[in-house]
Amino acid sequence: MFWQILTKSLRHRWSRILVAVLAVTMGASLATAALSVSVGIEEKVGRTLRAYGANIVLVPQSAALGASDATLTESDVTRLDQVSSVIGYAPFLYAVVESKDQAVVLAGTWFDAARRVAPWWKIEGSTPANDDRASALVGANVADKWRVEAGDAITVRYRESAKTFRITGILSTGGAEDDQIFVSLAAAQELTNRPGQMSLVQLS
Repeated sequence: MFWQILTKSLRHRWSRILVAVLAVTMGASLATAALSVSVGIEEKVGRTLRAYGANIVLVPQSAALGASDATLTESDVTRLDQVSSVIGYAPFLYAVVESKDQAVVLAGTWFDAARRVAPWWKIEGSTPANDDRASALVGANVADKWRVEAGDAITVRYRESAKTFRITGILSTGGAEDDQIFVSLAAAQELTNRPGQMSLVQLS
């Protein structure tokens, strides 16, 4: 009896049931499509931001007040490892040094980390290791002005200290890096007598 009533009900109302089924199907399809687009956009934006590299620069608080010699410490930076939203970070220690009777900016960094937050770096030659205190990358403009290339040696002086580096590669970015010399963070700290210190940290 129950099945007969149900069969007659379906037979007389099949058009309404079909409309309801279509409505539910369309609603589910739209919800699925919206979710897919939302997830896809988030991933695309994330990839785009990573392609642009660092989007946050961490500097000492006193640097904002005009203290040019303000620095961060490595203990400050290691806490970034506990922040889940940080994809990568690279510390930099800057100093104005002299070489070939000219002033030039020397930057110390962790090379592997720097290349992660600055994927547009183009290096002709090889990149020094993070613990290599005797090698350097030279910016393209510096290399052109001084007529140096990979395999050459340059001596830089900072106050009373001096150190000779072997050039392993020429760095080209189209930015300020082309006018700088890059060495490992440990080498820069040693040359400037700033153990465990850094000028800023670039975060992605």
